[in-house]
Amino acid sequence: MSSEGPVPIEGGLLYAEDLAARVGVLTSLGPATMTEAEIRAFAQRWDPLPIHVGDGGPFGGVIASGLHTFAVFQRLAVDAAYCSWAVVAGRAIREMVLPQPVFPGDVLTGWVRVNGASPPRNGMAQLEVEGHLENQHGKTVLTLRLDSYVRTRTGPEAPVE
Repeated sequence: MSSEGPVPIEGGLLYAEDLAARVGVLTSLGPATMTEAEIRAFAQRWDPLPIHVGDGGPFGGVIASGLHTFAVFQRLAVDAAYCSWAVVAGRAIREMVLPQPVFPGDVLTGWVRVNGASPPRNGMAQLEVEGHLENQHGKTVLTLRLDSYVRTRTGPEAPVE
């Protein structure tokens, strides 16, 4: 598989047709360094379990919430790929796995790729997207599969050329 960033076509955006033609192409994500302060602040607001805001219990120190790890993935994916896609909205997170904890000091990198696209309907198509994050030791910390709606080049919401 190749690794390349998004290549905007017309109007600076990749439409469903463009992305369907790029099935299997990896777009690199990251890096993002996880700090203890950010892990604790996110958890205090959204997931205040002791493993995230206390001493970390069985992990020997605080670990990032899975929600925080997903939020980091989303930000990295927006910065590297989604900002160049004609995204309408997310539709579903089909699967999300967190096989390893994320600790303060971990540096996360990864990739996102389009695995498929539905036939266009009503000016958009549904994309099947896969994502992956790993830490600086090459250990996978997040994998996910999700669906997003992306505009087509033609249709009700198509750009005016």
